[in-house]
Amino acid sequence: MEDLHTTMTRTVNVTLKVDARGLYERNYPPTLEEFNLYCTLFDDSERYNFHREEKLEDYITEVHPGEIVKWAVESKWVESEYAVEIDSIVYAYAKDSEIENSERANFFDLIALCSRNGSSVEGKVKEDIKSGFYHFYWINFRIYKDGESHKDYSIDPRLKIQ
Repeated sequence: MEDLHTTMTRTVNVTLKVDARGLYERNYPPTLEEFNLYCTLFDDSERYNFHREEKLEDYITEVHPGEIVKWAVESKWVESEYAVEIDSIVYAYAKDSEIENSERANFFDLIALCSRNGSSVEGKVKEDIKSGFYHFYWINFRIYKDGESHKDYSIDPRLKIQ
């Protein structure tokens, strides 16, 4: 597989910060309000300023063709009892019957981008994507309690091509 960092390509970092204890201890699956209460997304897509929205459902990260997007997940608190890991990023319209339309095309070469180490997932935005369109991508992550039992979670913020 080609190394994503072989050229001077800009990386957009998207970080999901999770109150792992708070989210894990809620009824499963959590409501959107609970996700908003226990999770925060932020990125550095605005070049020198960090971008953040109050509600996850309003979150859009702006990227450019050819850029690398790196998603990471981290626990809000350093606790020995709970750990959080990112599993994958999945194109939300993978089953859409109109996927062949260029404006509906996945921004990446793969429908699912998987983590190799649980700490991050990376993908390079295709060079030939039209600007102005956005799509939902599932961030799939897992919270472990005591290193054994776990719960799986998914949120679906958007990416927009500039």
